[in-house]
Amino acid sequence: MQWVPETARPKILLIQFRGVGDVVLVTPLLDALRQLWPEAEIHWLTEPRMPELFLGDPRVHAFWLRRRGPALAPLARALRAERFDLVVDSQSLPVPAKLSWATGARSVGFKKRGRTPFYTWAVALSDHAGTGYTADHKLDLLRALGHRPLLSEPRLCPHDAPHAVWENLPDHRRAVVVPSTAVAHKRWPAERFVAVMEAVQSRAPTAFVVAGGPGEQDQVRAVADGCGFPVSPITANSLGEFVRIL
Repeated sequence: MQWVPETARPKILLIQFRGVGDVVLVTPLLDALRQLWPEAEIHWLTEPRMPELFLGDPRVHAFWLRRRGPALAPLARALRAERFDLVVDSQSLPVPAKLSWATGARSVGFKKRGRTPFYTWAVALSDHAGTGYTADHKLDLLRALGHRPLLSEPRLCPHDAPHAVWENLPDHRRAVVVPSTAVAHKRWPAERFVAVMEAVQSRAPTAFVVAGGPGEQDQVRAVADGCGFPVSPITANSLGEFVRIL
């Protein structure tokens, strides 16, 4: 069975919550939707701040935000009024599963306890039609609809105005190092980052920017000060600014 929209310009809702890494890893699914239906009107339901990563991105028509605290009913009613042709829930958490069902549209998500009944099609988490790579596993949602999506690299669309931090760096290949994380046990020591940067620099001249967010200056500075060659440390005050650095 292959799901085929009834119109050449289907309206599709993509759902992906959580953090920056989760959102970036779903961009191959976003590209696959565009490959399958180039004229589709793609909406994205996510959490506040995440749309900053996609300012000016032509792949997304509109963003919907699930804010913590308020009841789901107003958001559910607004989504249902959009009359989506398809909902693709790439995370299948309890709240997205309920919102998928509330839209009244055909929907696809992953089989998880207590959530499977909310979807028209449910894909087993153990069913890897592609590879075990997270970004590729999300494409199994489209494979369940009878399509053969192509895996692309996770990507953000480049900003028209690159960040000024690059202006004073040599015209070499560029690399951005982000040594910070809010989870202490996942935090690599500064010397490990320095060792990797030095190994990269030894193979080919590279212009490095070491970036972090507000409150992460100490981690950024520890890496920058440990390098035996010039690097540019910077604090990005918003996700939008971070994209410009990339």
